Amino acid sequence: MGDGVGDKQWVDYVCGLGAALLSQGNCPSLPTQQEERLAFKLSELFPVCEKVKILKTGTGACNAAVRIARAYQQNNDNDDWPAGCGTGYHGWGNTFISDEEPGTGTVSDDYIRAKNFDELIGYLKTGGWGYCIIEPVELDLNVQDELKEIRRLCSEKGIILIFDEIITGFRFPEYSVSNYFGIQPDLICLGKGLGNGHPISILGGRADIMETDGYFISGTFFGELSGIESALSTLDYLNTHKINDLWQRGQETITAFNEISDKIQLYGYPTRCIWKGETVFITTFCQQMQKRGYLLHPRVWFITHAHTSTINAQFVDDSKQCINEIIDKNIQLKGVVAQPLFKR
Repeated sequence: MGDGVGDKQWVDYVCGLGAALLSQGNCPSLPTQQEERLAFKLSELFPVCEKVKILKTGTGACNAAVRIARAYQQNNDNDDWPAGCGTGYHGWGNTFISDEEPGTGTVSDDYIRAKNFDELIGYLKTGGWGYCIIEPVELDLNVQDELKEIRRLCSEKGIILIFDEIITGFRFPEYSVSNYFGIQPDLICLGKGLGNGHPISILGGRADIMETDGYFISGTFFGELSGIESALSTLDYLNTHKINDLWQRGQETITAFNEISDKIQLYGYPTRCIWKGETVFITTFCQQMQKRGYLLHPRVWFITHAHTSTINAQFVDDSKQCINEIIDKNIQLKGVVAQPLFKR
């Protein structure tokens, strides 16, 4: 049984396409008002989001973006299979890891990943591409000129430009890199922070591209409500002031940490970094900080709205003590350094 609109009740035998077994509720059989509300909020925040699809993972959103871009190009008298190019990491879909390690089980999908934006711009100048997908900012903020050139070339040559902002979305002033720099893609992928730990991703874009004919993208759990409700709660909480405040706290923390020692540094933008330094020292630092109650990853560092100035200041103080102790006492790593399996 499920509640209908107003006083009307329905006996539901669709059962969320089989997702509901004990009762109906979290995975509705029909689109909900919550989906409509979320799509409307996103269209207000992101100019590119004329139409929105709700999915569950970043990989799913990026895969959907590529499929729709290809469909649009094929529907507009492009007889050739639309090849793609790009930079960055876009999930474990076949398109993006067919030439990676480990890439066993994948097939070539007419996609070339450039090493950097300069190489990508060279590819785009040759033309003949159906789409271009990038993380507009991975770690370096000094890319505005390159992004403008990528946008110009894609517009000039009829290439669909996709921004993968699964990570950067809602962690940047003005909610995204595209808004921050005023450079709009044709399609945008959002996720991660939007759901605050709940599974949800978004593909938004120009209406003419999103409404192109013939493609199929569907998932039983796309309309599942926990991720959608969490996204709505996240958007109700966020505003530009809170994002700017988080940005400032992150920058202050990074600056203070990087004054401790040249042996280990945080590199990136205020809400996302990686560690720079010798791998053994970084891993030892993470191991020793664990004893002080900090869960650190030897590669990535993120800051959230729960990390207050007081917490961040204590983190910096404890880091200073830990780093000095490792150096002064020549503390050695216990175990071995973890080896990456995936080439990025």
